[in-house]
Parts: sequence; structure tokens; C-alpha cells
Amino acid sequence: MTTVPYPRGNQVPQDLYLRDVEPGATLYAGGLGSGKSWASARKFRYLHALNGCPGLMVGPTYGDIWRFMVPALVSALEEVHWKYKVTRNTVPVIEFAGQPVYIISAEHPDRFAGFEVGHIWVDEGARIQTSKEDPLRDAPLQIRSRLRHPKAKRLQLMVSTTPEGMDTWVQRDWFDKPLPNHRAYIGKTRDNTALRPEYLQAQLASLPAELVEQYLDGVAVSYTANRAHPTFRKAVHVESKQFDWLPGLPAHLGADYNVSPMCWIIGQQVGDCFHVLDEVVIPDFGQVDGAMHAAHAKGWSTETTPDGSKRNRVIVLHPDKSAKSRSTVGDPEFVVMTREAKALGWSYQGNANGVNPPITNRINLVSRMLLDATGRTRLFVHPRCVRLIEDLERTGRLANGGYDPGPEGKRGHILDGLGYTLWDLFPQNGGVNYAPNSVLSFA
Repeated sequence: MTTVPYPRGNQVPQDLYLRDVEPGATLYAGGLGSGKSWASARKFRYLHALNGCPGLMVGPTYGDIWRFMVPALVSALEEVHWKYKVTRNTVPVIEFAGQPVYIISAEHPDRFAGFEVGHIWVDEGARIQTSKEDPLRDAPLQIRSRLRHPKAKRLQLMVSTTPEGMDTWVQRDWFDKPLPNHRAYIGKTRDNTALRPEYLQAQLASLPAELVEQYLDGVAVSYTANRAHPTFRKAVHVESKQFDWLPGLPAHLGADYNVSPMCWIIGQQVGDCFHVLDEVVIPDFGQVDGAMHAAHAKGWSTETTPDGSKRNRVIVLHPDKSAKSRSTVGDPEFVVMTREAKALGWSYQGNANGVNPPITNRINLVSRMLLDATGRTRLFVHPRCVRLIEDLERTGRLANGGYDPGPEGKRGHILDGLGYTLWDLFPQNGGVNYAPNSVLSFA
């Protein structure tokens, strides 16, 4: 084996990804035909020779590995005239530079055991299976556990992928909540000068407009086809609308009592519009009394008058009405909520009488407030409502009309709280669904 010049990428993100051979985890997320496999095979070739220890290649299925990854690596080896050997044993192996490269499908995470490697290449990482319930079926967890060979000079996990929506471990670990030493590079199909122009035109013609950003620009997007609220746009409903609490107006608190997560919103009706001003989200096994204290700590129950003094703000409660007869432990949730409100000195009104509105109608109302048939927007969200904005962007809709809770069962709960509030304030018959003076309490 002889030393060869290190390849250069033909677009800046690809080149930066190629040259990032420091310890950690590097991601090259790119559009179709953005050179992900080409760059990853050559970078893997370099790390394998540098580390002088075994490596690992992983694809979503064995078919993907043998159709795409193996040919890409073989091409990278042949272009520099390096010898290699492919052996299809129980665990297939490609051997070059005196060390093996194990080939394992992510379909079988429990097979990532009994060996150590210094470098790993995962292709189409956004498509490999994950599991919160069973560690042995969580491919990313099992794959990472192998990256520990003592002889490796640079321990690195490489992931190449086309994005596949917002709810993937790739989106989570590199973008939403980046892990330490996780570095991302995003390539675009249109910037790959090695592609023939007609390839890009063919892709543009075959993709729906809302997915061009994902499959050609390498940026994950929500799947508009099944989004519950596809008309939600940050530029319209968040950034362009600057507002805050208005003294003298009551606040409306929408409460969903699902224990994980428990999500509440609060806002004000301004004319025939609704401004969502804040949220409380308790991620794991939240209790109503804890949510009440969190809301109180945020100052929801008080307002500042024009002369600078403090006074109670009237808060109208819009609960999940099924909570009047349901509780995980002890008293029903709405009973606990009103008891805590009184103890905290809130001025509140509202009740849990009646039944929840039909799910489909409630979700349709949220959509209509976002954008009605006349092109008008009447629902606006303060930037501090991070979870609500995220769920408006990412939550899908099931075939039965309800919200899709997502792979972890956590989506849509805060949208339920918003929906209960809007249903009371803006009913489809044009009336008012809550009694303004019911269960009024002043501390």
C-alpha cells in the first residue's frame, strides 16, 4: 500500500466532512446525489489505514449495504490500487490495509456484540431502527458501543444520510439536542458538479414541492402530506407577530393532563384572534400540582398595571373535560387544579362540565385559526412557546383524524390543550362555549 493524495470534495460541506477526521461523530446529510457515499467511502478508507485496527460498516439492510456501500468502498480502493478481499461468512468482512471491516445490517442490532472497532460508517443513518423500550433493538446505541478499539488513533463514527423527517435519531443527536463532539455538514444536490444537469431536473420533476428542501437540499422537514397543521409557518405565526401580555384582559389556560408529557398553554383573546403567550411542559410523569406551581413561578397569575403595581390576573381554565372523573392517583385532576389555584391565591374561573369536543372538529378549528378559507390568520404564538411551535411543525394526523403521537408517544398533547381553549372561545356555531362567571374565585 502506498500513500496517496487525500481527495477533495467538490462542494464546501462535502470537503469539510472529508477533512474532519478528529475523534467524535461526523454527519454528512445531503440531498439525493450530493456525493454522500463517494465522500464517506474515501474518508473511511483513510481512517481504516490510519487507525490500523478493525472497522465497521452498517446500512439499514444487507441489501442496502451490498448495493451501495460495498461498491462505493471497492471503487475507492481500486482508484488507489489497494488490494482488498471480500469474505461472506456469518459476519461478512472486507479486508484491506491488513485489517478487517465488519459488515452488519442495522436490522439486527443485537448482533453488534463481541468485537471492537476504531471507526464506523453508517449509511442512510436516518433510516436505521431505534427503540426507547428495548436497548437490544436500538441500533444507534448498539453501534456506538463498539467504537472503543484501544489501538485506534482517531475514534470516529461517520454517518451519511438523506434526511427522513424530523423524528429521527440523526435529527435529535446532531440538530435538536446536539451531543458533545457531534459535527454536521449538509450537502446539496444542486452543488454537486459531478452530476449531469438532467439528473437534477429529473429529481425536481419527481418530488412534491414541500420535500425539495429535504431530498435535494439535505435539510430535514416535516412531512407535509400528513402534518396535522400544514399551514403553520413560523414567519407568519411567530416571528412576524411581536406581542406580549395585555393588562386588563383575562388569560385563558388550556390544560392537557397526559402524564408524559403534561402540557399546558396560556394566552389571551384579542378581538377575534388568540395570542398564545407561554407554556408549561413537564416531560416525565408530571402531576397537576407540580404544573400549577410551575405556572405560578412563571408569573401567570399576576400582571403589571400601567402604574407599575402588581395585581391578580383573571385566569379562565379550559381543561381536558374527561379529567373531572379521571385521576392517576387521588382526586380528579381538575379538582386538584382548582384546589391549588385557590391555595396559590389565583383569581380563576372555569369548569370541567360537559364533554370534550369531537377530536376531528377540534383539530380542524386549530387549522382554521391558523389560516381560514379567506386567507386570514387569527392564531399567533410567542417565541417562548418552544414545545408548541415544535408540535405545530412536526405533529402528524392519523387516519382516524386524531393527532399522531409519534414514535415516543409524546406529540400532540400541547396541541390538545390549545384545542380545548380555542373550542371554548371560538366555537363553530359562533357562540361562546364557556360560562364567563362559572366557578369564579378571587383570592
